[in-house]
Amino acid sequence: MHCWQWGASPVMAHAQNEVEDMVAFAGALVLNIGTLTDDWILSMIKAGKKASEQQTPVILDPVGSGATPLRTGAAKKIIDQTRVSVIRGNASEILSLRHAESKTKGVDSIHSVEEAAKTATVLAPELDTTLAITGPVDLITDGDRVIRVKNGHPLDGLCYRNRLHGHRDHWRLFSRR
Repeated sequence: MHCWQWGASPVMAHAQNEVEDMVAFAGALVLNIGTLTDDWILSMIKAGKKASEQQTPVILDPVGSGATPLRTGAAKKIIDQTRVSVIRGNASEILSLRHAESKTKGVDSIHSVEEAAKTATVLAPELDTTLAITGPVDLITDGDRVIRVKNGHPLDGLCYRNRLHGHRDHWRLFSRR
């Protein structure tokens, strides 16, 4: 199913002089740090602040967090400066948000969902967000509740990370925003 079939109309806007205008009419904001520059980080923070002001849900995909200081730092800046409703990533990316020594291999997770489960139940309330960890069986938690979504493949979490995009209502189960 494509996002337009749900009534969504995605736009990839990065220019600082337009992100607030785009967010003004958005139903949700997805911040994906897959392609990263210093200017784009500033644009994401600006968009995230605007979305937070409007109480528009912000979903952060911290692609490659843990791989380089730039990526980990960008993810943490976005979290610190905006109100992120949901953070979705693989186990290594989620672990890197709490443990400085946690690393990843690009977008490939070197940890399993189970290895990140305990950290996720602590991290979610610390960040006041919902965490969605992708893998063969996804884990979604707000720190109090945990659900597992068994719709994956053994390679999920290790490679392309698109499965939770197909389940638009999962984040709403726990969203505090």
